[in-house]
Amino acid sequence: MAAPPKPFDPRWSPLDRVQHVTHVTLARRIIEDVTIAPGLVGEGCLATTRRRVVWVSPNTWGDGARYGSVEFAFDWLPLIGTRSLMWVEPIKYGLQTARFLLTDKPADWSALGLVPYDPAVDDGPLQTVAGDWYRRRDIVVEVMIDGDIPLSGCLELGFVKHHPSFCSLNRSNCVEASTTPRTPARILGYIIGAGLHGADHALASGNDPIGGLNQSFSDLWFSLGGKNCKGTMAAMTEAKIVARSAALFAGEGRFAEAKQVFHLIKGEGLALDALREVIRDHFGRPALKLD
Repeated sequence: MAAPPKPFDPRWSPLDRVQHVTHVTLARRIIEDVTIAPGLVGEGCLATTRRRVVWVSPNTWGDGARYGSVEFAFDWLPLIGTRSLMWVEPIKYGLQTARFLLTDKPADWSALGLVPYDPAVDDGPLQTVAGDWYRRRDIVVEVMIDGDIPLSGCLELGFVKHHPSFCSLNRSNCVEASTTPRTPARILGYIIGAGLHGADHALASGNDPIGGLNQSFSDLWFSLGGKNCKGTMAAMTEAKIVARSAALFAGEGRFAEAKQVFHLIKGEGLALDALREVIRDHFGRPALKLD
């Protein structure tokens, strides 16, 4: 039987939340589909099985995540539900890494050599004590789930730094690994410009921004060069139409065109007010606090 985590043992932390980190293009698809769909396992002992899974992890990445720069956070317990936890394999990334699987069909995976993992008994980096979950802080934990994850369960949509050298898509020139990836601006711009509401609950709670909403608002404003708005459009109604159009250009990564459109607005003050109002209209919250 495994030795349970001791109170205040610095190697252990409570496990209550996990994150799915991905690249901008895939994040846009998730927001459009309102679900995280499984993808093929690309490495490790399951790489040749053609099985599809969704990846989540409780870890954060000091040097940056190789999986992308958009983060969807979920409560751990609802993800488990009635699923079985299975041990997959250790992986060497330079950091000690342990890989698990959550599944509704354990027999299917047992046929591939996976074994059940009991966190109350087995000696590993995931353990339970009196029903509470813990994870080892010094071991990277990766969890695969063999099914869709509805976006309705997402707690927060936020942003993380992409690793400057390593990318899970095997891209040596990944835009998101650059010093100015503009990921927050691209995601919020696409949500606002395209009128997508599947992630609204993960960005605003009542009139309070949550997740990366204020970060993406600031990044979008900076990306649009609002201080240089010296156009002739002086009416708020028209300025809001222009602001939403510029947001969509930004969402598509077309920042030069986004600026060109946004700069049709007359003055920095009107431009800032118009962008704020477009975002508030999208969320249906006239008093949404945007800083």
